[in-house]
Amino acid sequence: MRTAVKSHEKVKGHWKPKDDVKLLCWYRKYPNQWQIISEAMGKGRSPKQSRERYMNHLDPRIDHSPLTLAERTDIWLLYFWFGNSWASIASLFPGRTSLQVKNYCMSRLRSIKTRKNFEENTLLPSLDSPTGLLLSSSQIDRMRVNFLLN
Repeated sequence: MRTAVKSHEKVKGHWKPKDDVKLLCWYRKYPNQWQIISEAMGKGRSPKQSRERYMNHLDPRIDHSPLTLAERTDIWLLYFWFGNSWASIASLFPGRTSLQVKNYCMSRLRSIKTRKNFEENTLLPSLDSPTGLLLSSSQIDRMRVNFLLN
């Protein structure tokens, strides 16, 4: 009865709301039996795709609210302690998934890199500016404060 999903039959891309409802129904009937669930879905979703969709998006235990300031602070500190052990970090935050933790850290790292590149580029000498800076130090300080508050 079980047949492997051929790679050319796999569905890629976004899940539709009706697919989410279908997945939830099959999960209630066959909890954690991802092979059976993916076959029952009938759209070429692999067991891994079905499991990840449920575990990272549909599980009712997931807290979908934005991370609190305390959570963001703790996650950031734990990232420096554990590195990219997303599941280990997420296990310390009930209702949060490893994907939420990873997405927060990667977003933060990207913004830090962007800010660093921005500061390096704005501190280049300018022929028009008597100080040699494109932005004043108070403007740069305000940007730093705004960045840290966001």
